[in-house]
Amino acid sequence: MLKTEGTEHKKPGMLALAWNRLGLYFRPITLVPGVLTASFIYAVMSLFRQRPMVGALVLYMAHRLHFAYAHHPQLYRALHRSLFNMAKHIPAIGELLEDQLGPIIKGLEDDNFAPLEEGNFRFLTLPEQGISEERILAELDAIAEIAGGENARQKLSGAIYTGKTDFHSEINKRLLGINVMHKHLWPRLVDAENQSVAMCLKLYNAPAEAWGKTTAGGSLSIYEALSAYANQAKASFNTAPHIVLSDRAHSSFKKAAKQLGMSYTEVPVNPLTYQVDLKKMRAAIQPSTVLLVASAPAFPEGIMDDIEAVSTMALEQGIGCHMDACLGGGLLPFAQKVGLDLPACSFELPGVTSISADLHKFFEAPKGHSLVMFRDEELAAHGIYTDLQSKMGMYGTAGIEGSRPPRVAGWAVLLSMGVEGYAENLRGMMEIKNTIVRAIEGNEIPGLVICGKPLLPIFALKSIDPDLDIFLVASHMKSEYGWSLHALPEPAVHLCVTPRHLLTPGTADIFLKNLEASVAYAKENKGLEPAASLKMYDTFKHEVPDAVADPVLQDVGEAYFLIEGSAERRRTDRKMKRA
Repeated sequence: MLKTEGTEHKKPGMLALAWNRLGLYFRPITLVPGVLTASFIYAVMSLFRQRPMVGALVLYMAHRLHFAYAHHPQLYRALHRSLFNMAKHIPAIGELLEDQLGPIIKGLEDDNFAPLEEGNFRFLTLPEQGISEERILAELDAIAEIAGGENARQKLSGAIYTGKTDFHSEINKRLLGINVMHKHLWPRLVDAENQSVAMCLKLYNAPAEAWGKTTAGGSLSIYEALSAYANQAKASFNTAPHIVLSDRAHSSFKKAAKQLGMSYTEVPVNPLTYQVDLKKMRAAIQPSTVLLVASAPAFPEGIMDDIEAVSTMALEQGIGCHMDACLGGGLLPFAQKVGLDLPACSFELPGVTSISADLHKFFEAPKGHSLVMFRDEELAAHGIYTDLQSKMGMYGTAGIEGSRPPRVAGWAVLLSMGVEGYAENLRGMMEIKNTIVRAIEGNEIPGLVICGKPLLPIFALKSIDPDLDIFLVASHMKSEYGWSLHALPEPAVHLCVTPRHLLTPGTADIFLKNLEASVAYAKENKGLEPAASLKMYDTFKHEVPDAVADPVLQDVGEAYFLIEGSAERRRTDRKMKRA
């Protein structure tokens, strides 16, 4: 599948590769005058003439500080965070933060967490006597139902991608209690997982030496990919591997990099196309860079990066290129089948060295199914762990996971859908997306525009009318009509059309009718505040200085998840931590 016409790219020769890499080592020196002020340079040179040794030392330290800033921005983030934590101990600053952030955290709690009290089938201590299974199952039916019922399921952005719940249930019933770490007990289940990987490798034009593995989700697929690159780098004496990614790339890359001891540089997108800025990406490459990241597509605006250009850049530098298709993985291979003209986005590009793709999104597998694919076994082997001399017996895993259930539901769903099933889904979703996009681009709802040129059924819209608050529009879409649109910080809102939207006839027309009414409501009620989770973006944009935005956001995020992760949920009176 995914065959495209494109320019043939050959791997550069050893001399060309060495020249490209050598240039990276000298580039930071040429950047120093851009960071140091002219007066500082003059003072250092004067000192150098009077006391050469001291001047040389100052000049060297200035260069190393700049080099650290350019190559290890996480060090500066850590310093920034430490200074912020110290500042919070100053009473005036601490009280100011409490006044500003306390209402935001309280609003987030009110928006997202219903009041929960002990009783009403809630237990904060283990009951003395067991409860009947029938009663527990009855309560579970109620707990698992989404607010708003089936109607709400049809108006989600992403989240639930499939209606194959009966099929999934039948599959899972047959797999309960199985731990595929004991491969010798269930060899055919292991083979079924391997078949699902093999099918996807072929969908993505992988070479014969390619290898892949299933994971529990996209974040873990990304972690496994970065783990392989980090271990490969360290085996080559690169103790501080670095990656370059777009500021639209999934946050899991930064999370994995932090956990794996990798540094990263985020580069902005082109403000018109929303694709990663290629010039800035090239400028961010360092001697320790091991990987460039390209999204296919990126979550926020649903825009695909120029995978061919990014992978060619990686090829020229002799480094890896990871194509993240966690969101679009179940769409890209079937685009040609429905007449979509997508740019090259598979292993047919020689610079693409790994790909992540979720089976539990558009492939319609149940949650907990993803995979990561590597161009060759040599790279993949760096993500495998073995301890064959363990006192517990020979131990080894293909990745970070140990005991786990089999991921055979992905195999089963792939077989049940086939190419035609996925193509039919994509055709229907594109009809919904195209109807909505044409209406907005045709100015049928004045004040709104589509962000960039999304090629897949994932898109974002924003307001170009200063009197139209897009977050108030989204709030009204939710409260009045049940649409759950995903808020973006710039500001905009995102809709991911899924196979579930195909279950309701006229979804696009219903959406447009509700959107038009919500725009009218927002204009009539200018100044009305949106839901707290949406208002937060506006607060940080206009009320929090950029200099402290990062640590302040971290505080809010920590408070939110401490509330979410507490069964008692008595956190709103808690003072913000001052350490």
